[in-house]
Amino acid sequence: MRTVQILALFSIAAFGLSCSGQPGERALTSYGNALQAGDEDAAAQVSLAEYPGQISTWEIVEIGPESSKPFPLIKLLDERTAMAKELEAMVEKTTVFLQDNEEMYYEYKPRKDKDPETEFTGELKQFDEDFSALMKAQTDQDQKIRDAVKAIDALKKAAALSTSTPGLGSQFDGDVLEIAAKVKFDDKDYTITLKQYALVNTEHNIRPMTRWIITDIQE
Repeated sequence: MRTVQILALFSIAAFGLSCSGQPGERALTSYGNALQAGDEDAAAQVSLAEYPGQISTWEIVEIGPESSKPFPLIKLLDERTAMAKELEAMVEKTTVFLQDNEEMYYEYKPRKDKDPETEFTGELKQFDEDFSALMKAQTDQDQKIRDAVKAIDALKKAAALSTSTPGLGSQFDGDVLEIAAKVKFDDKDYTITLKQYALVNTEHNIRPMTRWIITDIQE
């Protein structure tokens, strides 16, 4: 009787392990089935990657080890704020420069507007070089801010899909788990990146349910 009980317990444990599967396996299975069915909406429920189209066959070849890193939202938000302050300082510097060189600017601007490729000489040449450098610095900084905003939006979108929590803000902190899997779609090899956002709402000490999602697919 005891032997039967042990075997029963072993069978239950083994069944539990087989159902749980490897990290990310459920997301990969859902995604593969969705592609096979040509169901783009179902694929989008587990993936942020571009929809590759319908497939005939798929197979999970390998699921790599799991890694972890801090959820970077707060850091990215702080960096964006710092960049915005730097841009404000640049704008102020340019304003002061134009105020200090007001007469030269009014001589310079009509000629520059008429022919952007015009070559200046003397003081106007130096003014053109200095003013162009200030404006380029502002343009570059503005692009950095735009890139930062895109990165923040992408991060929040991925975290929201993983946790089913729209409107994620700086009150969320935690870790990002990541794995890489090798998969065959119609006998073509792909590397799929999956992430799981293990977060906590620090204001209310609430941990939302979380799941693995696909964030990138590469041939």
